[in-house]
Amino acid sequence: MADVNAYPTGDGGAKRIHKTIEKVDPQTITIAADKTTSNFTICAWALTHTIVVVLPDWTNSVTATLSIENDDSNEIYSVASLAKDSTHVIAVEKPLVGTNTVIITLSGVPGGTGGDTETTLYLQ
Repeated sequence: MADVNAYPTGDGGAKRIHKTIEKVDPQTITIAADKTTSNFTICAWALTHTIVVVLPDWTNSVTATLSIENDDSNEIYSVASLAKDSTHVIAVEKPLVGTNTVIITLSGVPGGTGGDTETTLYLQ
């Protein structure tokens, strides 16, 4: 766990506010060679702070989209054009309430070789 410090102004001085950031165990999602999507669920009552997505070097030229849906299948967050063979650190503050689904979708065609993606959420 790490502390994030905020220093609001006013009343003649700054006050220190601690927010605890918790790392959720990294989730490995395997996307088969003939598939374009895979997902995992997380049950939480928290705000996302950061999402780290590690994508393999698929043989096809693809990008990926990360999206999060709530338990009513409503999309609450999405980011597209995540490049293959790279690590993406995404700062995002969205509420997670109950069961949520984290989805990785490849653009258009399967990745070719298939591969494992790793997604880590940091919650506050």
